[in-house]
Amino acid sequence: MLSEIDIEKRLSNNSLKITPFERGCLTGVGYDLRLGDYGYSLQSKRKYSIKSESGLWIEPHETVVVTTVEQLKIPSDLAGTVHSQVKKMQLGLQAISTTADPDWEGLPLIHITNNLNQRVYISHGDTICTICFHELQTPSLITCIEPKNKIVDLNTLENIAINQDRLQQQSVQKKFLKKKILLIILLVLDVITVTIFKFLFNFSTGDLTLIVTVMSLIGLFIIEFIKKN
Repeated sequence: MLSEIDIEKRLSNNSLKITPFERGCLTGVGYDLRLGDYGYSLQSKRKYSIKSESGLWIEPHETVVVTTVEQLKIPSDLAGTVHSQVKKMQLGLQAISTTADPDWEGLPLIHITNNLNQRVYISHGDTICTICFHELQTPSLITCIEPKNKIVDLNTLENIAINQDRLQQQSVQKKFLKKKILLIILLVLDVITVTIFKFLFNFSTGDLTLIVTVMSLIGLFIIEFIKKN
């Protein structure tokens, strides 16, 4: 992990770029990214022009995707991880952790969630999270597929957020479908097993009831396991 000294060395030889750079944002383990010009609420679908409004109000339990002041250019021998700030977490705000791939260049998008039951305000240009840079033992050969120097405004931010929301919904639907299919399979296996025991072993009604009860309990344990995964 790069310290503030390592980061400044990288900046001085242009092997890492943070634009605009503010030395006061350096920390012992990284760099504090600042709240940028635009935001988009995943709940209310509202677009925020943060710069013109001088800040951002985040509603209770709302998640807002925001841009940062800084643009980054990360070389192939570095990777980044984004972390919440303790001082912001004490206010009830949490930045969702993410990564910055080697060879990535652009304007970071940060998801911020308000965990409180009251509104929380962040000023434009205030720090919102910390990015830590990690040196790779071997430079990555994978070229980042995201477009370079992509311009992010209110409309593009809305489209990005909507796509992310759609992907999340699709993931939830797939998980629900998987659980539903597994539940149907369990019920079918119950019926098949009971039928086999009845016709091959000529079990009594009491024995079949006991078998069904045991299998139902096992099925419940399996279903609970599936829910947790």
